[in-house]
Amino acid sequence: MTDREKSRITTSMGKLMITERDVRASLLDIAQDFSSRSGMSLSAIGVASVGDSKFLARVRDGYGFNIKTYQRVVDWIKSQHIAEAAE
Repeated sequence: MTDREKSRITTSMGKLMITERDVRASLLDIAQDFSSRSGMSLSAIGVASVGDSKFLARVRDGYGFNIKTYQRVVDWIKSQHIAEAAE
């Protein structure tokens, strides 16, 4: 675990707490990393993963999203990594 990841996790009464801010930052980090490596824009990633070109921009701007949508984006990006590795 990197120092950045450790700084995102707080403890409360001995339990690890992951906040909405942490989940939002994680999703944006994953999407931006994939964007940098693939050359796809965040809009294109949004369309390909959840059918919404503005989804990641809204996440960046602080609008809400649910964990199922988060997982759809992460799963789509993971599938792209698997496809790249198979080539």
